[in-house]
Amino acid sequence: MKNKKKKTVCYSKKNEILVIELDTEVIRGVVVRKRGKNVSIIRAAQVLTVKAIPDVNPAYNHLFSQPRLNDETRHLEELFEKLGRYPRRAFVVSSDIKFLVSELPISTDTRISSAKLQEAVRWEAQTYLDFPVTDGLFGYYLQNGKSAYGQKTGVLISAVSREKYGRLSALFNRSGLELCGVIPAEGAFVFSVSSFSNKLKDRIVLNIDKDNNTVSGALLHGGGPAVFQTASLDNAGSLTERLASLTGGITEIVVTGRREKDIGEFCKDIVKKSSVPVRPWNPDKDIQVHPSVDAFSLSPQYSTAIGAALQAIGGGRCGELIVNDYVPFVKRLQTGIHILPLVMAVLVVCGMSVQYASMKASYSRYEQDILSLTEDKKRLKANVENNKKLEQEINDIIAKRKYVEETLPIQHARLVSLFEGIAREISYDIILDRIAQDGDKTFLLEGLGLSAGSITQFTGKLDRVEGVKEAKLEVISERENSQVSVELLYYKFRIKVTLL
Repeated sequence: MKNKKKKTVCYSKKNEILVIELDTEVIRGVVVRKRGKNVSIIRAAQVLTVKAIPDVNPAYNHLFSQPRLNDETRHLEELFEKLGRYPRRAFVVSSDIKFLVSELPISTDTRISSAKLQEAVRWEAQTYLDFPVTDGLFGYYLQNGKSAYGQKTGVLISAVSREKYGRLSALFNRSGLELCGVIPAEGAFVFSVSSFSNKLKDRIVLNIDKDNNTVSGALLHGGGPAVFQTASLDNAGSLTERLASLTGGITEIVVTGRREKDIGEFCKDIVKKSSVPVRPWNPDKDIQVHPSVDAFSLSPQYSTAIGAALQAIGGGRCGELIVNDYVPFVKRLQTGIHILPLVMAVLVVCGMSVQYASMKASYSRYEQDILSLTEDKKRLKANVENNKKLEQEINDIIAKRKYVEETLPIQHARLVSLFEGIAREISYDIILDRIAQDGDKTFLLEGLGLSAGSITQFTGKLDRVEGVKEAKLEVISERENSQVSVELLYYKFRIKVTLL
C-alpha cells in the first residue's frame, strides 16, 4: 500500500524566506524568520539526489529508502513535502554561481556610491567570466581587512548569467515559488558564523572540500569576513597561521564542510598544530534555532545553506553576495529614457483636462455674477497665454522625442561599434591610457605603443570599423624617460576618431 502524500502549504510572509541549496548529492531547504533584530531557523530538511553517497552520516540512512527522483521539479516537491510549510519567497545557493575573491583599487576609508561599486565589480570580474559581462548579474561584499590590503579593498564577488538566472526562475515559478536571488556556495559558509558570533571576537572559519583537496578560510573581524583565502588541504596549517597573523589574536577556529567525517578528521589533524580551540560548526553556538527544530539534525553540512539564508534575510552595510535581476525604478527610467517624453505628454494632457474642468466651473460662476466678468476675462487671457506656452513645450517635447527615437539610437549603435572595434583590433603591444570625447561625434584615443608600425596599423583598422567616418593619427612621438610601469612601450600617440 502506497504511503499517503503529505500535504504541503506555501504561504507569503515578508519576514520569512526559503533558501534551497542545490548540491550534486543533496538538496537542502532552510526556512528563516526575522523578528526585529532576532533571526532564527524554523524549519530545515534535505533530499538525496543520488543512489548512494559514501561516508554519509548514519542518522540519514533512512533517507536511502526513499524513491529516487528523476528531475529537479520532483526533487523540489519531495523537499517541500518534508518541510510541510514553506514561504513563497525563495533564494538559491549553488556552486554553479561564480565566486571571485579580488581587490578593488580604492581605500577602505573611501566613500563611493553603490552604482560606482557595481561598475568596479563588473570591470574586475569580466576577465574570469565565461559569459559577456553585459549579460551578467553581480553581487559583492566588501571585506574590512585593512591590515591585509592597505590602500586597496578586498571584495567577494558573485556573478551569474541572465540566461542561467532565468532558467532557475522558471523552475521555481513552476513550483509556485518566487526566486528572489542566488548566492555562491563557495562564499556562503562564512556568514553561518559571523551573523550570530560575538562581534568583538576575531575567529577563523574553514570550509573543507575533500573532493577538490581544498580548504577555504576566512578571518572574521567585526562581525564579517575581513580576509578570504583558499589553499590545498596539505597547506591548511599555514593558511590558518596567515589569517591569524592579520589580527591581534583569534579565539577559535570553526570548521564546516560537505561531510561530517571529513570535518572530524580535519579537526583532529589541525588541533595538533593549532594553539587555539578548534571545533566543528555547531548550530547551538553559531546560530539561533527555533524550538520546533531539532538542533542535532542541523549538521555542519547545513552551514552553507544557513549562511546563505542569514545573508539573504540580513543584508549588510558592506553589500551582499546575493545576485538578482531587480532593477531600481530610477535606473529603469535612465536606461529606458525614450519613455520619459511620453510620460511628460501624459502629464500635460492630464493637466490640461483638469484645467478645462476648472474653466467650465468658472463659466457657471460668471453667469451668476456679471460684475466679476471683467476680472474673469483677464484670467482667461492669462490662461490662453499659458496654453500657448504649453503647446510650445509640447512641440519641444515632440522634437526631443523624435531625436531620442530616431537619431540617438543610430549614434549609440555607432559608439558601441567603435568600442567593440577598439577591443577587437587593439594589439598586445599597445596600451590605451585615455579615451575622451572631443565634440558630438569625435573621440580622442591616447596611449603607448611598442612600435610606430603597430600604432599606424591600429589606426588603419579603426578607420575601417563600421560607423567610423575617419580615424586619423594626430600625434606620435618617442616617449620621454619617466617612472612608467611599462618601460618597453617607446611611443606616445593620439588618434582622432570621427563617427559618421
